[in-house]
Amino acid sequence: MDKIYRTGGRGSNMKIDMTQKLTNFDGTIHMLAERACPACGRPADEQIATLRAICTRALIATYRDEAQKGEPTPQEKFNRYQLAQKLQQSDVVDLKAEEIAKLKALVGKMWGPIQVGQAWNMLDPDAREFEDA
Repeated sequence: MDKIYRTGGRGSNMKIDMTQKLTNFDGTIHMLAERACPACGRPADEQIATLRAICTRALIATYRDEAQKGEPTPQEKFNRYQLAQKLQQSDVVDLKAEEIAKLKALVGKMWGPIQVGQAWNMLDPDAREFEDA
């Protein structure tokens, strides 16, 4: 089964499998670790790094550079929340070009190269260059 299905021409909606797993360079599954609780010392939980997890965390994060500018607006926060909810509803999600661009921008802002490279390839496999979203 293909992981990505185009529902129109370039720039149109795409069905993307959000359960795709990110891997390390050695082929092992990439894990996302939470920080240990500083108050009680509870060990960190680990979660498999899926496209859904990477994108959801990027959507619901607060970014210092945005906060310093008084951004995002309450409406944009709500829009990000709604997109995060959409990603939870199904393993294969139908995304508009604008939603893919937003995900790429926020994933690019939050994560490091190993996550950004793989997530971008999963979200937009035809893209070959960086485009500011």
